[in-house]
Amino acid sequence: MQVIQRPNRLRRTAVLIVSLSVLAACSTSPKPTAKPTFGPLPTVTTVAWHAANLPIQSSNAEHLTRIGSLLGHQATVSKLAFAHSHPLMLSQDGNGRVIAWDLNSGSRLYALTATSPLLAVAYAADDSLIIGVSLDGQLHTWRLADGLPNSTQPIGRGSALVTFSGSGQALAVGHDDGTIQVWRAFTPQAPATFSVQGTPNRVLRALTFSPDGSLLVSIGSDNLVHVWDAVNGASKAAFSAFQSPPLQAVISPDNKLLAIASGLDLHVLNLATLSEQFVVTQPDQAAQLGMAFSPDNHWIATASSGEFVYVWSTITTKLSARLPGHASVFSALSWSPDGSLLFTAAAAPDAGAYIWNVQTFAPDADKYPRGQVSGGTDVIYVGGWSPDNKRLITADERGSMTVWGIAP
Repeated sequence: MQVIQRPNRLRRTAVLIVSLSVLAACSTSPKPTAKPTFGPLPTVTTVAWHAANLPIQSSNAEHLTRIGSLLGHQATVSKLAFAHSHPLMLSQDGNGRVIAWDLNSGSRLYALTATSPLLAVAYAADDSLIIGVSLDGQLHTWRLADGLPNSTQPIGRGSALVTFSGSGQALAVGHDDGTIQVWRAFTPQAPATFSVQGTPNRVLRALTFSPDGSLLVSIGSDNLVHVWDAVNGASKAAFSAFQSPPLQAVISPDNKLLAIASGLDLHVLNLATLSEQFVVTQPDQAAQLGMAFSPDNHWIATASSGEFVYVWSTITTKLSARLPGHASVFSALSWSPDGSLLFTAAAAPDAGAYIWNVQTFAPDADKYPRGQVSGGTDVIYVGGWSPDNKRLITADERGSMTVWGIAP
């Protein structure tokens, strides 16, 4: 294992400040958690379901419209998971309830049953199974066709973090003692697991896979960012000596760059050379609430706890856009699968959820064209694009979801 320590004095990349008035007061509020609601579902205006035949792109995004509603949760929806080769989706709420949906018809297929509330769910790589981890430390699998239980096996209690690889091929569970457990086969006959022991009494802050599932990054309370081989558990590298505690990490789609949010600083490291490629400082708020590389690896968007979402160029290392209009509680950030659009949202009344056209990004712009995809005072907590790029799903605090697309 190679431990990389940053020099005490960093060469800062100049930050290009766009002339925009700050409309929201600075805040260090954490990312909002799901807010359970009780009693009957609130009254929500439903929309007759429409087909989504065209990909949502920058050329037609102005025609984005509400094509359907998905109703069935009684608590705030906190996570969405999409099948890889079918128009299917799982929605998970703050009470651990998971519902499966057919996005072609808008019909509810089934709700998953488990031994306790579910922490995380995903589709297997071949979409043959649904995989989930429950609060009582059980690994569950369900049949895709009807949602009936397929298998249940223990993975240990005290699970602090649960994350799936984007491909659905691996699951990582971070335990309270700092141990990380990785599962790569989801059948009782071949568990194919390994464990990585962290520093004693090390509490895990974050755990994330690379997009292809080959690498796993962990951040602990010892302020160490560790990169593991997610196939055999070997230590690849560790990064330390941050001026502020690291809180979040993400790997670029091409597996070449690792971005780490540490206080006001955004560190971007080269995984091939294990060296720091550049570091930039956000002038108003820490990039600790959300980070996402664009599909083409050219940009990284970071969400602060202030009004702005920042977009940095990984090529020039300069600021590419400073997107205004968000309140102090950021909630969602995601690129469309083709990389032409960026979805952002803030979980506060009147804060808004927006779609931005990346072709308009310019560091010297004082405003950017955007489309709003929230219904008036709706507070949007989650937003996700379907893999075929034909649908954008948003979820509000009431537990209702809206599906957006290009209607025929």
